[in-house]
Amino acid sequence: MVQVEEVKNKRQLREFVMLPFTVYKRDCCWVPPLIREEYATFSPTKNPFFKHARVKLLLAYKDGVPVGRISSHIDFNFNEFWGTRTAQWGFFESINDPDVSSALFEAAVDFGRRNGMETLLGPLSFSTNNITGMLIDAFDLSPVVMMPYNPSYYPELVELFGFTKAKDLVAYTIEKPEVPERLTRASEILKKRGKFTIRKFDFSHLDDEVKILRSIYNRAWERNWGFVPMTDDEFSHTARQLKQIADKDLVFIAEVKGEPVGFSLAIPDINFALKKINGRLTPIALFKLLWYSRKITKLRVITFGVVSGFRNRGIEAALIHKTFEEGIRKGYRSAELSWVLEDNHPMRNEIEKLGGRVYKTYRLYSLSLV
Repeated sequence: MVQVEEVKNKRQLREFVMLPFTVYKRDCCWVPPLIREEYATFSPTKNPFFKHARVKLLLAYKDGVPVGRISSHIDFNFNEFWGTRTAQWGFFESINDPDVSSALFEAAVDFGRRNGMETLLGPLSFSTNNITGMLIDAFDLSPVVMMPYNPSYYPELVELFGFTKAKDLVAYTIEKPEVPERLTRASEILKKRGKFTIRKFDFSHLDDEVKILRSIYNRAWERNWGFVPMTDDEFSHTARQLKQIADKDLVFIAEVKGEPVGFSLAIPDINFALKKINGRLTPIALFKLLWYSRKITKLRVITFGVVSGFRNRGIEAALIHKTFEEGIRKGYRSAELSWVLEDNHPMRNEIEKLGGRVYKTYRLYSLSLV
């Protein structure tokens, strides 16, 4: 018999955090997260998401042993922004047992209904500003930094319960060690025509630059499906996290007459190094992390956008060009561009012109609660 309990004490929180290490014990593709960072994610005092959300963490037990977990949460900012009554779920992990997954989903449904919600959407951990979606193919490939990974049986467990597709997200891979000549020529022409400039992010004025990025981010993505604006605290929190792994030469801001109107951010795929240390920053693990970090040859282009009113001037192509040029100069040999909404055809066309190909798909699922 499966028993589901809310996480209410330190022992249960530890079981919640450590459960993936059991589920993925024999999975060579999984990348263990840093355990201390996981605890911070679920801390109301450290994660600013909790300031505008109601969160319940749930554990499933079988014969007293934790065998599954899920978060059920309500993001009040999301519902206010979109005018919906949506509950969300995330951080789902389970053994391959429909009784376990169904018990967890039932608990998430109950949480949503008790709070007057009409739809249950996920997985979102905790929002589209964080790790989003469930992998539905390419289970033989490890995830890049800040992208999800799960066993191949997860989609079946979700669909067996009655969830249906809400939206697919795709990840592109580009494996070209040279800047396309067409892109170089087009970039220079478009910059002259469009009267814009591209500059690097100034890390010596971090706070001011972060404010600029947040303003662009919340304007450029505001009508994207599933988007929710980031608060000052959330954006600063994310910026501090990314600063630890960012390459200072791979963050670019586009300006028109001195006004910031777009930016791009590519980060080294630190998962290549994290995979070697099993989630723990011991002195030896730290040495290994630093050692393998020097050997990273893959980037994730994580954020890329231009505010409305300044699109289709060539700014997008120029940002891509600068990322390509600088990434190749620094020795990176491939890049993942993720994620992109399945129906964002302008962005997909630009990536495909550069030789990008879809190699992973992630799905968000929804369920009516009424």
